[in-house]
Amino acid sequence: MLTYLPPGALPDQEDRGPPPAATPLDFPHWESSQYAPYAEGAAKQLYSLFSSIQKPADVSTSHVNALNLRVHYDQTLENLVPPPRHGEAAFLPDGQNSNSEGGASKMRDTHPTTPATLCNGREAPALDVYEARSAELKTENEDVFRLVQRLKPRAGKKPMRPGHFYKFWQGLYLMASYWDTSQDEEYEEVSPSVEDISGEEAETPTTTRRYKGRRKGTGREMPDQFREDAVRAFVETAAWLFGCQVSVPRLAPRITLQSSLFAVRLNYSVFRISTDRQRARQGLVEGPVMGMQCRSETQFRAPDQEPGTGRGEALDILREVAAMLLLAQERAREGRTLVKPGEGKWYTCKPRWGGGPGGEVGNVAGGISDDPNSTASKNAATAAAAGEGKPKATITQTSRARSRKQSAADAYKKLQPGAGTWDPHVTYEAIGKQRDSSFDYIFLVSSINHHIAILRLKVHRAYIIFLETGELPPSDLRQHQQAQPQHHQHQQQPMPFHSSRYSPEDGTGKGKAREGEGEGQEGPWDVIELHRSKWFDLFDADDRVEAFRGMWGVMAWLMRSDQPRVKEHRGNDGVGRVLGAGPGGPAGGGNGSSSGASTLAALDEDVIMSD
Repeated sequence: MLTYLPPGALPDQEDRGPPPAATPLDFPHWESSQYAPYAEGAAKQLYSLFSSIQKPADVSTSHVNALNLRVHYDQTLENLVPPPRHGEAAFLPDGQNSNSEGGASKMRDTHPTTPATLCNGREAPALDVYEARSAELKTENEDVFRLVQRLKPRAGKKPMRPGHFYKFWQGLYLMASYWDTSQDEEYEEVSPSVEDISGEEAETPTTTRRYKGRRKGTGREMPDQFREDAVRAFVETAAWLFGCQVSVPRLAPRITLQSSLFAVRLNYSVFRISTDRQRARQGLVEGPVMGMQCRSETQFRAPDQEPGTGRGEALDILREVAAMLLLAQERAREGRTLVKPGEGKWYTCKPRWGGGPGGEVGNVAGGISDDPNSTASKNAATAAAAGEGKPKATITQTSRARSRKQSAADAYKKLQPGAGTWDPHVTYEAIGKQRDSSFDYIFLVSSINHHIAILRLKVHRAYIIFLETGELPPSDLRQHQQAQPQHHQHQQQPMPFHSSRYSPEDGTGKGKAREGEGEGQEGPWDVIELHRSKWFDLFDADDRVEAFRGMWGVMAWLMRSDQPRVKEHRGNDGVGRVLGAGPGGPAGGGNGSSSGASTLAALDEDVIMSD
């Protein structure tokens, strides 16, 4: 996060030459209602379709349609955040009452004043904290920008103190130098004519265009880091209040599609901070809770194309969905044990050499051979005998020799399984998931231009298994019948869940809605539904407050305390494993079976979904 202004930052209202024309605002819009139920052979077709992607330009509408995606635009925050059960405090603050006169007392009447308990055992932040943060976000841009520039306040304004959003204000000011057109003012300046000694004009007056405002460039020229820092600071202010933190992925974000990994764009993830002080100091986190994605694209369709038909729109929605499906796969790892690629296979534990000419790898021509009668071996023995009388190496010299970097030949000889795609610092857990439902809600903060939107994806557990292994669920689940799915073990690839891996603890195949929720969760397993809010302008005070209200509601719902706590045990490798404490055994499975994503046979590094 930038905590200073770079040398290129210009003070406001400085008279200078005009910058390039402002970048027009454009937003992607995707509409598709195509639905083709997954049947036998669908996994192979899906894999072949996405394996053909070699660069972002290869993405087309067929890739999005193959995911059976349904998108709902411009959803209100009340539709995005699930409502509470009867008798529970509301997760989403009342925005209408908070903006009206006497809104604080009205909100206290609507929301209980007794703090609720979060799933980490801590008390939820009080409503007064929300009011204080919202009041800070209502500050005018001119006042906060002068604070960042360390200028005196405007006449009649009280000095503003740095608050909880100070890092966000810094990032917003840097974004304003490329996007904010509210202060743009262009005018012509006429230079006076120059007279010679005789009094006649030697040069005619010239006209130059001048500019006053905040911009020094266009939105297309803005560094991506400015947007990422501002959005991270905005989300992190809400996440910290609920015992969470925003971190950069330690491993490259890659989604599993059967036997391949596809790189996706996921700038940040929100994790729950461990309540164990020792684990927290070690940087061990739990989750993920939600994700964040920022993109620099400003044009999504050709000028002659209608909204929803551009190739850039298909690529943009695919990037968002891919990031959310990656979060869904990570959350589905709860209760599962990591099986590294190649673990237990002969090629990771049995030394071998084909016996070709030149000797084994690492023994160069003329080097030491395994044959004691060879010339190289005799020379090595003679040199060793000659050095017997020399003083032995000191401890420091020995430690330096040990600390030398391992050669490529030694690394090649070393037999061990691959590292896998799991982060050893993360205790994977589906925080906020309803234990009585087969569906999971995945939340993502998406950002383009100088706007953010809150997204929610509903995905079935069977859909995640289908992506990772290519296996279809039992036929009774595909027919949407309320029947106990039969357990059948794949014979060539271990499965990630036990016999009830497709269903919640109630054993049904469709999942049920929480009591008191207006939106039921029943639906086909092979359809993913995306609900998204409008685009909130970070330069607009009202939009900032509304976006923070949505973040507050999302974090309050995900961190609610009605989730059963999970127990953790540590394996021989010291990595924490999560075991569920639900009534049906370990949540998500506890038989120790592994996922097909952990036994990948190939890694396609060239297949990407992001620039």
